[in-house]
Amino acid sequence: TIDALAERLAAFHLQIDTAPASSPYGSPRLVFAAMAHNFEALRARLPPPRRPAALEELERWTRSRYEALRAVLAQRKAAGFVRECHGDLHLGNIALVQGEITLFDGIEFSPELRWIDVISELAFLVMDLDDRDARPLARRALNRYLQASGDYAGLVLLRFYQVYRALVRAKVASIRAAQEGLGETERDRHVETCHGYVRLARGYTRPVPRALLITHGVSGTGKSTLCQALVERSDAIWIRSDVERKRLYGLAPTVRAGGELGRGIYTASASERTYAALLGLAETILTAGFAVIVDATFLSTERRGAFAALAQRLGVPFSILDLQAPPDVLRRRVIERSRRGADPSDAGVAVLEHQLEGLQPLSPTERGLTITVDTSRPLPVEGIAEAAGLKTS
Repeated sequence: TIDALAERLAAFHLQIDTAPASSPYGSPRLVFAAMAHNFEALRARLPPPRRPAALEELERWTRSRYEALRAVLAQRKAAGFVRECHGDLHLGNIALVQGEITLFDGIEFSPELRWIDVISELAFLVMDLDDRDARPLARRALNRYLQASGDYAGLVLLRFYQVYRALVRAKVASIRAAQEGLGETERDRHVETCHGYVRLARGYTRPVPRALLITHGVSGTGKSTLCQALVERSDAIWIRSDVERKRLYGLAPTVRAGGELGRGIYTASASERTYAALLGLAETILTAGFAVIVDATFLSTERRGAFAALAQRLGVPFSILDLQAPPDVLRRRVIERSRRGADPSDAGVAVLEHQLEGLQPLSPTERGLTITVDTSRPLPVEGIAEAAGLKTS
């Protein structure tokens, strides 16, 4: 359901109108004005001692981040990422109707709150899942949306907007707490809800450790299975060669593109282009303040070295996840995956055999950076995350 929701949201964002450059919507000034209003409303409705102690700290952080991100906000609007969104996309406005994801009750009364950056909308959904103690699902939704949309550049704004969205809900709780005629117990409940959102917002202001991980293994070793488990247990972002290769050529992830070596999107030049794109995305994600896991075969020493060099240049830890399984297990997995036809990978048994023949072993230097995983056994995900320097919670 979370996968369907994230893909539905990404598709919705691609279909809706883009704010004209001449409109004020999504301008840095309006973005900050909405954030400043949250603080004003919270102070007005929650006088001390009910007022959250962290409010002033959050206001200083928001202003500081706004000044740092003002140019990015303007660039996002110029690039067409301010669109006529839903505007109020928390889980209370999402339903399953006859098994289909349905977004409802979008904001109609305020164009300023509706014409927003798509990342602000995504931040609301992810924040609400976090608030409901569903952090693994929040991380899954975030990664699935990014893979569907390709909007990794928006990550630099994610925490900025998560703080804003948490404080929107805090404001709503403060409005409820200030209503006349409430009993003390009910008023206290709304105040505590408000404080809970403020605590959540404060958590988004804390930086998390960055790290660069790459996978190493032929088709069928379970790279994507491990990556999915890791991103649900950490704040890492997962980029997939199978998805990004097809994006470069205008194809949807699950479209079958042949998979024959040396043909179509699987020529040597196409592979070089794909790895170059992955390298650029990894740098974008790390610069935005997130750990990144790059899911590709990385069979050649040269390609692994390019990512090791990036990690060294950015001063972040680098690890290689070396995934292994017996050849008969690999063949069985590849055949089953091809039969299902729902995975972005096009690799069949012929590709697997070619990979096994051309696999370049890890060097002694690389071995010192490697976490070896036997995927024919249960995955020790927590131990792998810890060894790779990923913060889990």
